[in-house]
Amino acid sequence: MLPRLILWIRWSPLSLLLLASSCAPTNESGASVFAEDSSASSTPMVEESAQADSLIHNVDHSLELDGDTETCKPDCSAKFCGQDGCGSLCGVCASGYQCTETFTCELFCLDKVDKVCAGTLVFWVNDCGETTSIAETCETGTECIDAACVPCGAGNETTCFEGVPHQLDTCGNRAGALEPCAQDEICYEGDCIQGETESSGIFLVTMNPEEWVYPSGITTTLSSTEATLVVTEAGTATLVLSQDSISLNGLFSTDQIQLQGEWTGPLPDGIVSRSFLLQGIPLSTDSFKGTIREFVLLPGDDKPLDSLREYSAEGFE
Repeated sequence: MLPRLILWIRWSPLSLLLLASSCAPTNESGASVFAEDSSASSTPMVEESAQADSLIHNVDHSLELDGDTETCKPDCSAKFCGQDGCGSLCGVCASGYQCTETFTCELFCLDKVDKVCAGTLVFWVNDCGETTSIAETCETGTECIDAACVPCGAGNETTCFEGVPHQLDTCGNRAGALEPCAQDEICYEGDCIQGETESSGIFLVTMNPEEWVYPSGITTTLSSTEATLVVTEAGTATLVLSQDSISLNGLFSTDQIQLQGEWTGPLPDGIVSRSFLLQGIPLSTDSFKGTIREFVLLPGDDKPLDSLREYSAEGFE
């Protein structure tokens, strides 16, 4: 039974010490060898125990310091949204807003949710109602209607071209000539207006200067030529410069002349478009004078160049 009992003995430091003393070797007198040196060996054992406790304390303390050092400090200074640097959020933006790089909430617009027309261009529109980018460019002969390019239709407006009324399509292009005006009528703003005054007739128009050189090097010419003027009782007029392919329409009263129109002949090299504004005053029923301003648009320019010439007109008998 002794071995079984030994197995259940709780071994404490004191029991171990007593056991060691009982089993310790003895000298010739029967005294324990350890007993003779007990005073000398007790001190080192205490010192070693104290050193071990100190080592354990230092290790625990160092682990505690390391834990304090690794503790994350969240930073939400001047942040309305986004991460705080420790895995949490400083705030969440409301629906429809997004967090920016500066940690503020701004309106988020989803692009390409709709389309809108702008002239001959179709633009994308975001869900904030802003146009963003071009979705499509309508080709010649088409127009933008309801955010789609569709063929031009028949229009209700008319215009004058070379003294003859012309129908315009819905894109503003001349779609075809209408019935010419009668002999005692002129075409003005797309309509034939009746009534010719005694100011009407054939005139010799003299230009000064005839040639103009623009800073770009482009040269244009307005030659002195014969012109046919038809003035109506309504105060409108058409002036056609026969040799220079210019048809001008506008107002012609007893104290003011203001006519404008496009160049109808072949354009000089390097010119995209060419138009004119003629102003002046009547001197009599068979003479008038003033200035004519020319506007030319060059390739790549968005603003035309202009020049100013003087003119005088004398009627033939």
